[in-house]
Amino acid sequence: MKVIILQKKITTYREPFFSRISRHYGIDLVVTYYDLETKDKEQSFRQNEKFNFKTINLSRSTKRHPLFSTIKNIKPDVIISGDYNFIEDLYIAVYCKFKMIPILRWTGGFVPTTSVKKNLNIFYKNRAQRILKSYHPAKFLLLHCNSGFIVYSEFAKSFMANTLKINKKIFVAPNSPDTDEISEIKSQIEKDPAMLNDIKEKLVINGYKTLLSIGRLNKARRIDLLLEVFKLVQVNNPQTCLIIIGEGECLVSAHKSVEEKKLDKVFFTRAIYDEKELGIYYSLCDIYLTTGGASLTVKSAMAYGKPIVSMDNGLEIHAIKNGVNGYVVEYGNVKEMADRIIYLLENDKERELMGVNAYDTIKDELNISKMTDGFINALYSVYQRHN
Repeated sequence: MKVIILQKKITTYREPFFSRISRHYGIDLVVTYYDLETKDKEQSFRQNEKFNFKTINLSRSTKRHPLFSTIKNIKPDVIISGDYNFIEDLYIAVYCKFKMIPILRWTGGFVPTTSVKKNLNIFYKNRAQRILKSYHPAKFLLLHCNSGFIVYSEFAKSFMANTLKINKKIFVAPNSPDTDEISEIKSQIEKDPAMLNDIKEKLVINGYKTLLSIGRLNKARRIDLLLEVFKLVQVNNPQTCLIIIGEGECLVSAHKSVEEKKLDKVFFTRAIYDEKELGIYYSLCDIYLTTGGASLTVKSAMAYGKPIVSMDNGLEIHAIKNGVNGYVVEYGNVKEMADRIIYLLENDKERELMGVNAYDTIKDELNISKMTDGFINALYSVYQRHN
């Protein structure tokens, strides 16, 4: 089966997943990408030889409709499309309908919160759309011109099937970092705790409880809220530090905010892409925090056995089982988030139990093997239906 995965850009964390798909018996995989924008250059694959792609057939195009051109040339049996654009999708949908090529739409499922009502308000941009159940043309194509969907969670599947009433086959493949690699790194760190002690001594945080947040420091990340939360936490727990890993346009204002709030023990590092170095920070922390969009780092932290406290925002929010492996609080509710953190900091056994539960959630439910299985199941299902 010849398969094309269409992507606007390819980020480093996708390499292990694409490698797994490409090694699966009977699948000839081509990952096609284009990136005509100048932003995010450091996180996009620009040259094949710069990265460790040994088993993946990468194809890059810079033509006017690059993905459509690739489909015409390669003639795949199944297409998985991640990003979407109205004009591009129109070309692809018409061509694939004529050629009888099934399209699987790879989407998070329009579920950036745990509230069905809030997700509906995000999906329908205005009241008229909600009343008439009308869509923007691109959204109409997204919903109807494909053979099925691949989503990240059962919540997303339920939202699409039961709330949006989408009469399509929906497959669940939990979004995942390379959990196999994380397991190896975790084992190495446990055997050599000196790696953690070196950072503790460098930052002078021996005896401190550590909070960690990782991600691009843009407006959506809401570092301002994170610092407000930490200010309340430090009032009750002065022996607590906060490490923020990442770079972005809000870094300068975040430094300024730390000074204005007179916060102590807030550390900013550069963006870190080395998985072992990141693993040391994950292992070092006691609680992982997100305020502006629960990203894939949530599952990485869980894989290291860390409880999560997050505001209700982001596609990975559904990995958090409230009161089991972490807490989800109302978006923007600084006091509630601080209270949850303070509770965990002051209750070691509860914090450790949630960390164990977080690890078990990844081990049993949300790992790279489960993600791969979900995609393989979706591919063979639509392929057999069209043959």
